[in-house]
Amino acid sequence: MQTYTIEGGDNNRYDEMEYSYVESFNLSGSSGEAVMVSAVWQGRQVQTCAVTTAATIPTVEEVLFQKGKLYIDVIGGTLGTTQKTNTWREFSLDVTTGWMNVPTGDGNTYFSFIKNSGPEITLDVVFEYDTTATAEIDFWRAGTARLIQLKFEGSALDTAGSTYTCHTLIVNLAGKWESFSGLEDTDGNDTVTGTFRAGYDATAASYASIIIAQDQTVLP
Repeated sequence: MQTYTIEGGDNNRYDEMEYSYVESFNLSGSSGEAVMVSAVWQGRQVQTCAVTTAATIPTVEEVLFQKGKLYIDVIGGTLGTTQKTNTWREFSLDVTTGWMNVPTGDGNTYFSFIKNSGPEITLDVVFEYDTTATAEIDFWRAGTARLIQLKFEGSALDTAGSTYTCHTLIVNLAGKWESFSGLEDTDGNDTVTGTFRAGYDATAASYASIIIAQDQTVLP
């Protein structure tokens, strides 16, 4: 588990939070918008610091929701095989990472170390109320496990690899639908929202992963 030191301040003072880790995060997106990310960071302590002047602002590219594709497959199938078109309106992915701090009696008032108690992952998907939605409602009622992939592709990589040629964000999940809403209204259209809970599936031999492909780096 990678931990970080986070610095922040203004032209008057700077503070830093050391030994920081992500406790939870959310990815969300909807039609006509960019995908947004938010996170809850937990740190060991905050103290005054000198600013790190070598830091530079990275070049970023927005992840556009409408460039995304939704794939849903049978649990024994292959992720990213069956695209569901003309149906995906919104999503919200909530991840509790499972990382927690452990305070012990070792002479310090801050926590001693961190460990993982297991993640919790849920995905809300807003569907047009169509044949795709009704089919997934049937899978929910039957308690049938499913494979879901959210895939977003952007501009071409400076140097294309054998696996990825574009800046790419992929969310892979195995699990089951936990619930479906009644009919809702999205811009005058009938929609339904399904809540999917990820979990390890022996048939798929998978649980969840997030892949980011960018120039020079592929982050699992």
